[in-house]
Amino acid sequence: MYKFCFGLLCGALICGLLVVAGMTQQAEQLEIGGVPLQIGMAKDTVLSRITERGLTPSKESGGSLFVMEKNDRNEYHVTGALTFKALV
Repeated sequence: MYKFCFGLLCGALICGLLVVAGMTQQAEQLEIGGVPLQIGMAKDTVLSRITERGLTPSKESGGSLFVMEKNDRNEYHVTGALTFKALV
């Protein structure tokens, strides 16, 4: 009985470690206007990916900006919003 309980405890600990390790390896991902982005990406990288896709970032205001897309009637509509914060 002791071997069974010890084996069950070890199995639960190993499974728990595998789940935690899998969770910490993946960065948060999001998509704005069809552009895949990750939390923590450099601002320059994000802006270049957005403009490569044909989207227009608004002028920055307080660390935030809007991502806009032009439609067939030459009108812009907001696709998403981004905020950049410096890591301390």
